[in-house]
Amino acid sequence: MRPLSTRIVRKLLSIGCCLLFGLLLSQPVYGEDLLSPNPSIHSCDLEQEIHELTQVLSEMGASALDLEQVSVFDSNGCLVRLILDHQGLQGQIPTGLGQFYHLQDLSLSGNHLQGSVPAELGDLSQLERLFLDFNRLEGAIPAELGALHQLKGLFLDHNQLTGQIPGSFGQLHSLEDLSLENNDLTGMIPAEMGELKQLRGLFLRHNRLSGPIPVELAKLDSLQDLYLSDNWLSGMIPAEIAQLPGLNSVKIDVHQLSCTPLLTEPELAQFQRRHQLCPNALQELWIGS
Repeated sequence: MRPLSTRIVRKLLSIGCCLLFGLLLSQPVYGEDLLSPNPSIHSCDLEQEIHELTQVLSEMGASALDLEQVSVFDSNGCLVRLILDHQGLQGQIPTGLGQFYHLQDLSLSGNHLQGSVPAELGDLSQLERLFLDFNRLEGAIPAELGALHQLKGLFLDHNQLTGQIPGSFGQLHSLEDLSLENNDLTGMIPAEMGELKQLRGLFLRHNRLSGPIPVELAKLDSLQDLYLSDNWLSGMIPAEIAQLPGLNSVKIDVHQLSCTPLLTEPELAQFQRRHQLCPNALQELWIGS
Protein backbone atom coordinates (compact mmCIF):
# COMPACT_ATOMS: atom_id res chain seq x y z
CA MET A 1 0.00 0.00 0.00
CA ARG A 2 1.35 3.43 -0.96
CA PRO A 3 1.81 5.85 1.94
CA LEU A 4 -0.48 8.86 2.07
CA SER A 5 1.02 11.96 0.50
CA THR A 6 1.78 14.95 2.69
CA ARG A 7 -0.98 16.93 0.95
CA ILE A 8 -3.57 14.25 1.70
CA VAL A 9 -2.48 14.06 5.32
CA ARG A 10 -2.79 17.84 5.53
CA LYS A 11 -6.31 17.63 4.11
CA LEU A 12 -7.37 14.96 6.59
CA LEU A 13 -6.01 17.01 9.47
CA SER A 14 -7.77 20.10 8.17
CA ILE A 15 -11.11 18.31 7.89
CA GLY A 16 -11.10 17.41 11.58
CA CYS A 17 -12.75 14.71 13.62
CA CYS A 18 -16.33 15.94 13.26
CA LEU A 19 -16.25 15.73 9.47
CA LEU A 20 -14.49 12.37 9.51
CA PHE A 21 -17.24 11.08 11.77
CA GLY A 22 -19.80 11.77 9.10
CA LEU A 23 -17.65 10.75 6.13
CA LEU A 24 -16.08 7.55 7.37
CA LEU A 25 -18.77 6.17 9.63
CA SER A 26 -21.65 7.22 7.37
CA GLN A 27 -23.57 8.52 10.37
CA PRO A 28 -26.09 11.33 10.04
CA VAL A 29 -24.64 14.69 10.93
CA TYR A 30 -27.89 16.59 10.73
CA GLY A 31 -29.93 18.44 13.31
CA GLU A 32 -29.49 20.63 16.32
CA ASP A 33 -27.80 18.21 18.66
CA LEU A 34 -24.38 18.19 17.01
CA LEU A 35 -23.42 21.84 16.86
CA SER A 36 -24.23 24.59 19.33
CA PRO A 37 -25.42 27.90 17.93
CA ASN A 38 -23.04 30.76 17.45
CA PRO A 39 -24.40 33.62 19.55
CA SER A 40 -22.72 36.17 17.30
CA ILE A 41 -24.91 35.34 14.30
CA HIS A 42 -28.60 35.66 13.58
CA SER A 43 -30.90 32.66 13.47
CA CYS A 44 -31.83 31.15 10.14
CA ASP A 45 -35.10 29.83 8.82
CA LEU A 46 -34.35 26.10 8.76
CA GLU A 47 -37.12 25.33 6.29
CA GLN A 48 -35.87 28.04 3.94
CA GLU A 49 -32.26 26.86 4.29
CA ILE A 50 -33.29 23.33 3.34
CA HIS A 51 -35.31 24.60 0.38
CA GLU A 52 -32.40 26.65 -0.95
CA LEU A 53 -29.96 23.79 -0.37
CA THR A 54 -32.20 21.44 -2.33
CA GLN A 55 -32.18 23.88 -5.23
CA VAL A 56 -28.39 24.11 -5.16
CA LEU A 57 -28.02 20.33 -5.13
CA SER A 58 -30.42 20.05 -8.04
CA GLU A 59 -28.21 22.35 -10.11
CA MET A 60 -25.34 19.87 -9.65
CA GLY A 61 -27.47 16.81 -10.42
CA ALA A 62 -27.63 15.72 -6.79
CA SER A 63 -31.28 16.23 -5.91
CA ALA A 64 -31.63 12.59 -4.81
CA LEU A 65 -29.01 12.87 -2.04
CA ASP A 66 -30.07 12.33 1.55
CA LEU A 67 -29.46 15.66 3.29
CA GLU A 68 -28.91 13.88 6.60
CA GLN A 69 -25.78 12.27 5.17
CA VAL A 70 -24.16 15.34 3.63
CA SER A 71 -25.19 18.41 5.66
CA VAL A 72 -25.03 19.82 9.17
CA PHE A 73 -27.36 22.47 10.57
CA ASP A 74 -26.80 24.07 13.96
CA SER A 75 -29.56 24.80 16.44
CA ASN A 76 -29.99 28.26 14.90
CA GLY A 77 -31.24 26.48 11.80
CA CYS A 78 -28.18 27.54 9.79
CA LEU A 79 -26.30 25.31 7.36
CA VAL A 80 -22.74 25.05 8.68
CA ARG A 81 -21.29 22.01 6.89
CA LEU A 82 -21.85 20.60 3.42
CA ILE A 83 -19.80 17.56 2.41
CA LEU A 84 -20.36 16.31 -1.14
CA ASP A 85 -17.17 14.42 -1.93
CA HIS A 86 -17.31 11.79 -4.68
CA GLN A 87 -21.02 12.19 -5.36
CA GLY A 88 -20.79 12.37 -9.15
CA LEU A 89 -21.67 16.08 -9.18
CA GLN A 90 -21.75 17.67 -12.64
CA GLY A 91 -22.11 21.09 -14.17
CA GLN A 92 -20.87 24.29 -12.58
CA ILE A 93 -20.56 25.19 -8.92
CA PRO A 94 -23.79 27.10 -8.22
CA THR A 95 -23.34 30.74 -7.26
CA GLY A 96 -26.18 30.13 -4.80
CA LEU A 97 -23.73 28.45 -2.44
CA GLY A 98 -22.58 31.96 -1.58
CA GLN A 99 -25.88 32.65 0.21
CA PHE A 100 -25.19 30.16 3.03
CA TYR A 101 -23.35 32.78 5.05
CA HIS A 102 -22.81 30.55 8.09
CA LEU A 103 -21.03 27.71 6.30
CA GLN A 104 -17.86 26.63 8.06
CA ASP A 105 -16.98 23.63 5.88
CA LEU A 106 -17.65 23.18 2.17
CA SER A 107 -16.23 20.16 0.36
CA LEU A 108 -16.94 19.27 -3.27
CA SER A 109 -13.86 17.11 -3.85
CA GLY A 110 -13.61 14.36 -6.43
CA ASN A 111 -16.53 15.23 -8.69
CA HIS A 112 -16.94 16.30 -12.34
CA LEU A 113 -17.58 19.99 -11.74
CA GLN A 114 -16.61 22.36 -14.53
CA GLY A 115 -16.52 26.08 -15.14
CA SER A 116 -15.03 28.68 -12.86
CA VAL A 117 -14.79 29.03 -9.10
CA PRO A 118 -17.66 31.40 -8.21
CA ALA A 119 -16.59 34.74 -6.78
CA GLU A 120 -19.67 34.49 -4.54
CA LEU A 121 -17.83 31.97 -2.37
CA GLY A 122 -15.91 34.97 -1.07
CA ASP A 123 -19.08 35.99 0.77
CA LEU A 124 -18.86 32.99 3.11
CA SER A 125 -17.30 34.96 5.94
CA GLN A 126 -17.50 32.07 8.44
CA LEU A 127 -15.86 29.51 6.14
CA GLU A 128 -12.93 27.62 7.67
CA ARG A 129 -12.34 24.88 5.11
CA LEU A 130 -12.92 24.87 1.34
CA PHE A 131 -12.20 21.75 -0.72
CA LEU A 132 -12.73 21.96 -4.49
CA ASP A 133 -9.88 19.62 -5.44
CA PHE A 134 -10.03 16.87 -8.06
CA ASN A 135 -12.58 18.43 -10.38
CA ARG A 136 -12.39 20.04 -13.83
CA LEU A 137 -12.56 23.66 -12.80
CA GLU A 138 -11.17 26.26 -15.18
CA GLY A 139 -10.41 29.96 -15.30
CA ALA A 140 -8.78 32.27 -12.80
CA ILE A 141 -8.95 31.93 -9.03
CA PRO A 142 -11.25 34.74 -7.86
CA ALA A 143 -9.52 37.40 -5.77
CA GLU A 144 -12.67 37.50 -3.62
CA LEU A 145 -11.50 34.35 -1.83
CA GLY A 146 -8.98 36.59 -0.09
CA ALA A 147 -11.88 37.92 2.01
CA LEU A 148 -12.30 34.56 3.78
CA HIS A 149 -10.49 35.65 6.93
CA GLN A 150 -11.54 32.59 8.95
CA LEU A 151 -10.24 30.15 6.34
CA LYS A 152 -7.78 27.52 7.60
CA GLY A 153 -7.67 25.08 4.69
CA LEU A 154 -7.95 25.89 0.97
CA PHE A 155 -7.59 23.00 -1.49
CA LEU A 156 -8.02 23.85 -5.18
CA ASP A 157 -5.51 21.33 -6.51
CA HIS A 158 -5.93 18.90 -9.40
CA ASN A 159 -8.06 21.14 -11.59
CA GLN A 160 -7.38 23.17 -14.74
CA LEU A 161 -7.18 26.61 -13.16
CA THR A 162 -5.27 29.32 -15.01
CA GLY A 163 -4.06 32.84 -14.34
CA GLN A 164 -2.09 34.07 -11.36
CA ILE A 165 -2.28 33.34 -7.65
CA PRO A 166 -4.25 36.29 -6.26
CA GLY A 167 -2.24 38.68 -4.12
CA SER A 168 -5.34 38.94 -1.95
CA PHE A 169 -4.43 35.52 -0.53
CA GLY A 170 -1.99 37.42 1.66
CA GLN A 171 -5.04 38.50 3.69
CA LEU A 172 -5.88 34.92 4.71
CA HIS A 173 -4.17 35.30 8.07
CA SER A 174 -5.78 32.17 9.57
CA LEU A 175 -4.73 29.92 6.67
CA GLU A 176 -2.80 26.80 7.65
CA ASP A 177 -2.81 24.80 4.41
CA LEU A 178 -2.90 26.01 0.80
CA SER A 179 -2.85 23.50 -2.06
CA LEU A 180 -2.93 24.80 -5.64
CA GLU A 181 -0.81 22.07 -7.22
CA ASN A 182 -1.61 20.29 -10.48
CA ASN A 183 -3.20 23.25 -12.25
CA ASP A 184 -1.99 25.56 -15.03
CA LEU A 185 -1.26 28.65 -12.95
CA THR A 186 1.20 31.23 -14.28
CA GLY A 187 2.94 34.35 -13.04
CA MET A 188 5.03 34.81 -9.94
CA ILE A 189 4.48 33.53 -6.42
CA PRO A 190 3.02 36.61 -4.70
CA ALA A 191 5.24 38.22 -2.10
CA GLU A 192 2.06 38.70 -0.06
CA MET A 193 2.21 34.99 0.77
CA GLY A 194 4.79 35.90 3.36
CA GLU A 195 1.98 37.37 5.49
CA LEU A 196 0.43 33.95 6.13
CA LYS A 197 1.95 33.48 9.58
CA GLN A 198 -0.11 30.37 10.40
CA LEU A 199 0.71 28.56 7.15
CA ARG A 200 2.05 25.03 7.63
CA GLY A 201 1.69 23.55 4.15
CA LEU A 202 2.22 25.35 0.82
CA PHE A 203 1.69 23.10 -2.21
CA LEU A 204 2.26 24.84 -5.57
CA ARG A 205 3.99 22.16 -7.64
CA HIS A 206 2.98 21.09 -11.16
CA ASN A 207 2.04 24.55 -12.49
CA ARG A 208 3.78 27.07 -14.74
CA LEU A 209 4.81 29.57 -12.08
CA SER A 210 7.83 31.67 -12.98
CA GLY A 211 10.21 34.18 -11.48
CA PRO A 212 12.13 33.95 -8.23
CA ILE A 213 11.11 32.31 -4.99
CA PRO A 214 10.07 35.34 -2.91
CA VAL A 215 12.28 35.94 0.08
CA GLU A 216 9.11 36.82 1.99
CA LEU A 217 8.40 33.08 2.32
CA ALA A 218 11.17 33.03 4.91
CA LYS A 219 8.77 34.87 7.27
CA LEU A 220 6.54 31.79 7.46
CA ASP A 221 7.80 30.53 10.81
CA SER A 222 5.08 27.87 11.01
CA LEU A 223 5.86 26.40 7.58
CA GLN A 224 6.53 22.65 7.56
CA ASP A 225 5.94 21.61 3.94
CA LEU A 226 7.02 23.62 0.88
CA TYR A 227 6.35 22.03 -2.53
CA LEU A 228 7.38 24.11 -5.55
CA SER A 229 8.64 21.48 -8.00
CA ASP A 230 7.68 21.28 -11.69
CA ASN A 231 7.36 25.01 -12.27
CA TRP A 232 9.44 27.52 -14.23
CA LEU A 233 11.04 29.23 -11.26
CA SER A 234 14.39 30.96 -11.61
CA GLY A 235 16.96 32.85 -9.61
CA MET A 236 18.35 31.99 -6.20
CA ILE A 237 16.95 30.04 -3.30
CA PRO A 238 16.70 32.67 -0.53
CA ALA A 239 19.17 31.90 2.22
CA GLU A 240 16.60 32.82 4.84
CA ILE A 241 14.40 29.84 3.92
CA ALA A 242 17.13 27.56 5.24
CA GLN A 243 16.57 29.05 8.69
CA LEU A 244 12.87 28.20 8.98
CA PRO A 245 12.71 26.19 12.23
CA GLY A 246 9.94 23.73 11.40
CA LEU A 247 10.64 23.03 7.73
CA ASN A 248 10.77 19.28 7.24
CA SER A 249 9.59 18.57 3.69
CA VAL A 250 10.71 20.68 0.74
CA LYS A 251 10.48 19.86 -2.96
CA ILE A 252 12.01 21.98 -5.67
CA ASP A 253 12.78 20.37 -9.01
CA VAL A 254 13.59 23.03 -11.58
CA HIS A 255 16.38 23.77 -14.03
CA GLN A 256 17.12 27.45 -13.51
CA LEU A 257 17.55 27.76 -9.78
CA SER A 258 20.95 27.87 -8.18
CA CYS A 259 22.21 27.45 -4.66
CA THR A 260 22.48 30.68 -2.78
CA PRO A 261 25.99 31.82 -1.89
CA LEU A 262 24.58 33.73 1.09
CA LEU A 263 24.73 30.71 3.39
CA THR A 264 27.89 30.19 5.37
CA GLU A 265 29.67 26.89 4.85
CA PRO A 266 28.34 25.36 8.12
CA GLU A 267 24.79 26.57 7.34
CA LEU A 268 24.94 25.13 3.83
CA ALA A 269 26.26 21.80 5.08
CA GLN A 270 23.51 21.60 7.69
CA PHE A 271 20.80 22.42 5.16
CA GLN A 272 22.23 19.86 2.72
CA ARG A 273 22.03 17.20 5.39
CA ARG A 274 18.44 18.10 6.27
CA HIS A 275 17.06 18.43 2.74
CA GLN A 276 19.64 16.93 0.35
CA LEU A 277 20.02 20.41 -1.13
CA CYS A 278 22.33 21.30 -4.01
CA PRO A 279 24.73 18.34 -3.95
CA ASN A 280 27.88 19.36 -5.81
CA ALA A 281 26.19 22.69 -6.63
CA LEU A 282 24.05 21.13 -9.35
CA GLN A 283 21.76 23.50 -11.24
CA GLU A 284 18.85 21.05 -11.06
CA LEU A 285 17.64 20.77 -7.50
CA TRP A 286 15.55 18.29 -5.60
CA ILE A 287 14.82 19.05 -1.99
CA GLY A 288 13.10 16.45 0.11
CA SER A 289 12.14 12.90 -0.73
